[in-house]
Amino acid sequence: MSHRIEVVVLQHPAERRAAKNTARLLGLSLQRYRCYCGESAADFAELQQELQQQPLSTESSANQHLTTAVLYPSATAQATHTLAQTHAIKRLILLDATWRKAYKMWQLNPWLQQLPALTLAAGRTSAYPRKAAHAQQLSTLEACAYALHDLEQLAPEPLLALQRQRMQALVKTE
Repeated sequence: MSHRIEVVVLQHPAERRAAKNTARLLGLSLQRYRCYCGESAADFAELQQELQQQPLSTESSANQHLTTAVLYPSATAQATHTLAQTHAIKRLILLDATWRKAYKMWQLNPWLQQLPALTLAAGRTSAYPRKAAHAQQLSTLEACAYALHDLEQLAPEPLLALQRQRMQALVKTE
């Protein structure tokens, strides 16, 4: 899938072994994709060093370019569809973990909290079969598909269809 924004996934080690592993599907589907496995700041030192060498934003005549943002529903997060109207994001970081583990990763990595945070618009529901407290808690693949839709008008359906196919294949093997 061709896209402008680089997608960077910070994957909790437990997710790497999960059969559903939607971050792996993203890696097989996206041209501009990187995945780091870990939980604490030390696990992501290479990415942190890379980010420290780049400014958080640059100005152009058309709009402001945020070099990196993280998709996480923090108290200061801005909606992706709103931000897309005034900013161009070059790199999007997603956390791939259960909600509890993602929160722990967020707490263990204060450098993430220094980045602009984005959130998806309410109302999108997950088709991903797993435990979730709310229907709008999406898989990493779904969150990425909707974020790319909001930020660069890419159709989410190809990625969502891939996830459906993977889930159907898993059901057949059980």
